[in-house]
Amino acid sequence: VEMLFLFLQVIWGRLYSNKSTKEKGTMYQLRNVINRTMVPPDPEKNMNVAEDFMLLLVHTHVIQAARVLQLKNPTSSAIKLSESVISEFIHLPRLSSTTRSECDDGVYMYAKELLTLGLLWHGFHDTNRESDGERILRHWKFLLIVFKSTNHRNYAKESVNVLCQYYYKFSERQKAQLLWSRCVNTRGYAGANIPCDLHMEHLNRRLKTIIRGMGSNISPSRIQKASRSLAAVQRVCDTFERETVKSMHSDHHPYPSFGKDFRTVLSILEDENVFEHVPGRKHASFSFNCGLLETVKREELVKKVQRSISQISL
Repeated sequence: VEMLFLFLQVIWGRLYSNKSTKEKGTMYQLRNVINRTMVPPDPEKNMNVAEDFMLLLVHTHVIQAARVLQLKNPTSSAIKLSESVISEFIHLPRLSSTTRSECDDGVYMYAKELLTLGLLWHGFHDTNRESDGERILRHWKFLLIVFKSTNHRNYAKESVNVLCQYYYKFSERQKAQLLWSRCVNTRGYAGANIPCDLHMEHLNRRLKTIIRGMGSNISPSRIQKASRSLAAVQRVCDTFERETVKSMHSDHHPYPSFGKDFRTVLSILEDENVFEHVPGRKHASFSFNCGLLETVKREELVKKVQRSISQISL
């Protein structure tokens, strides 16, 4: 959960600016057009709303990118079209020591960057919901580059630690545990897994509710007794809420229907031709000319990994 939250903050810091009100196709401009006033300038203030907005942008940008490529080179295969979108519009890390070519179309560059980071975030989010350990591990490799590029040194070090544990330090049993024990399913149906640390927070919230109910009878022994009975209390509460059909809260976050907002955003992206290269265009609020994943050189990344491994070994 902490990594997903930090990744959203990275995206907001790179692509969200309240100075871009009139710059069509930017996150802030789209937020205002569809009247998503609850979308905060910092995801920390409202994580669920920020995730919903990011999900809307990812879907609309993928559809618009596919439309552009379908018009240029019609194909009936969804797989080939998906591969074309990735190869044409995604900023994949090259990890070369050569200077990268700069793009002379800021609007086109912005759209590609949003699509790249949005798909990477969405993929990492989905791997946790599906508890797909192998995909989670692949995303950690990208997160290492993201955290290195944004100077989140401790998180980059943690990425190295996870990869080092899996590939070099752990036994086969520990490797399997690392891959498949990071999420837990508390709802009983597919695609409803949540990270283990989030599940622990849910249990802590339940325990605090029990402790508050003790009033003046709080004592260390009673707190220990309540913590040992927490699993049984959780099952009783879940059963009661399910059978009375009066659940006041849920671990599942329902995503709002896209509907009108989806069509509005897609129309703006189409009118602005954000996925067409037009030299000379730019967003005044954004000046980057290469993707975040392309900002790290191979030599720098190797040195960072070597330093982190040395510290971990000590």
